[in-house]
Amino acid sequence: MLFADDIVLVAESDLEVQSILEVWWHRLESVSVKLSRTKTEYLFCDFGGPSNPSPLALARTFISICSDFRYVGSLVQGNGEVDRDISHRINAGWMKWRQVTGTTCDPRMPFKLKGAIYKSVIRPVILYGLECWAMKKMDEKRLHLVEMRMLRWVCGVTRMDKVRNKCIRESLKVAPVTEKLEGYRFVLVWSCEEER
Repeated sequence: MLFADDIVLVAESDLEVQSILEVWWHRLESVSVKLSRTKTEYLFCDFGGPSNPSPLALARTFISICSDFRYVGSLVQGNGEVDRDISHRINAGWMKWRQVTGTTCDPRMPFKLKGAIYKSVIRPVILYGLECWAMKKMDEKRLHLVEMRMLRWVCGVTRMDKVRNKCIRESLKVAPVTEKLEGYRFVLVWSCEEER
């Protein structure tokens, strides 16, 4: 996969990765493009059980093995999980939420406007890249809890006030995040079917 100046090489065995890496290195060198040996990383995906990865070398320099790496905004983990990527997206959502708290937590602002700000500014930050996530129910629950915490804060309501989630969502006109997850996945499947 190519993106700007990032390259991802995928293969089934260490030897295959080594040969592909050497081919890329020689081709890049032939057009005077240097491949950084210090930035190049090797992610071993251990889906079939415990095994030891063989070290890879590029021009007699060993490439460091990492447990995860960031590629095009997503965190790819060697064990196939997405929990760290979801945690990163949640943190990014909270950072964006803090930027707009002056508006969203202002009691003079109408709830409809607060809901629109949440839907157009905060939620897209949290859900960025979810088309690639293989989520578990636990991950969906985490996203739901974060969303409800934000929405309660926007409304000025705590859990002690015993206001139902449904009432909060209706006042802000915000659909549950789990429905949005299914919508995003449906659009991805539909667009893939259209290309065929």
